[in-house]
Amino acid sequence: MSLISTIRRKFLGSRAFGGILWGNNTTTYTRWNKAKLIEQGYNRNPVFSAICDRISDLIADLPLYVDFKDENGRASQSTRHPLLDAMNRSDQGFHSMIKRTVLYLIVCGEAYIQKLCIETNGKKRIVGFVVLPAQFTNPIQGDPMKPVIGYEYIENGRITFDLDEVIYINNPSISDYLHGIAPGVSIAEIMDMQNAFITWNKNIGVGGGLPSLVIQAPGITTEDAQAVKDLWVTVNGGAGNAHKPSIMGGGEAMKILNLNFKPNEAEWAKGIEMATRLIAMRMGYPSELLNDPSGKTYANVTEATKTLYRDVVLPTANRLYSAINRSCSSHYADRPMIVIDKDNIDAMGEDRALLIKRLAEAVKAGIMTANEAREQLGFPSNDAPGASELFNTPSAPPATDSFT
Repeated sequence: MSLISTIRRKFLGSRAFGGILWGNNTTTYTRWNKAKLIEQGYNRNPVFSAICDRISDLIADLPLYVDFKDENGRASQSTRHPLLDAMNRSDQGFHSMIKRTVLYLIVCGEAYIQKLCIETNGKKRIVGFVVLPAQFTNPIQGDPMKPVIGYEYIENGRITFDLDEVIYINNPSISDYLHGIAPGVSIAEIMDMQNAFITWNKNIGVGGGLPSLVIQAPGITTEDAQAVKDLWVTVNGGAGNAHKPSIMGGGEAMKILNLNFKPNEAEWAKGIEMATRLIAMRMGYPSELLNDPSGKTYANVTEATKTLYRDVVLPTANRLYSAINRSCSSHYADRPMIVIDKDNIDAMGEDRALLIKRLAEAVKAGIMTANEAREQLGFPSNDAPGASELFNTPSAPPATDSFT
């Protein structure tokens, strides 16, 4: 090892990583591991599954454009770019790639995207992406100098990936440095409870509403007992026979014990309703969008949808595309950056128009420059004269095209 490498390892690495990573098991985390979150949460719980699908679909359908430098070095925008083309060739297309990634992120707390590259003229070019199943993928622990040195996929075999071969996105965990944490972890028991409620109701329905009983009949033969059992099921079994009276002979010698209880005695309906609201609350999903009028918070569905975009969809999408941009931009000479086209999101149109109006007034009042306003709106800087200057009098505003 060279002297420079020795110095770097000894003095430049974070001393905290030595303690953080010591004994850290990268293949497990939380009391619900990733496979369990998929099985018990996404695969079994209808509320959690519906919320995850809705959020991931909204993110996958967001309008996008790409900021890049043209051949003259000027900032340009386009809805077409080789980076977007590569994403469209991934798995089953662009929508599938983004939806799968977001589902893993919100169900498992972390997502892994493999970049498929070919090398031409000494430079790696991205030709596609593969979303790796998060329940089988984990970071490979390094040392204080480099806490993560790669990633590994372990299912039927073990496959390792270089650090720059995988795009990693997570919801940061304060209990495990190397992993993310899913929102489903904190509502695991709530989902377990709701799943149990649903299973209970299913068993009652499959039994045709037939209650669990024990019939005591001292002195009768085995054949007589089977005949009574068959008669009871024939007369009382099935939803069509619910609440119909039945009379069987030998009643004076029989004692019927009901081992079950009514659903309202266990407050099953209230439990399912409470669990639905807690799951929605943890996921940031307005109850109105789950047809829960009693849990209503917003004036109407439009306001609830706007809140969902503002509080969940856009923040999650920003983190996803920021990670993709950081990992992929260097592969292209024009340094592309994927940007969410917020002006073309119908649900956010009213808020966006109000923001533009406020920024325009701030520019005219000399509070901020046109380019500062453009930055707040997510637009690139404008080279028009006066776009980077403050105008101190309302009578001398910048040219309209220098702002919008």
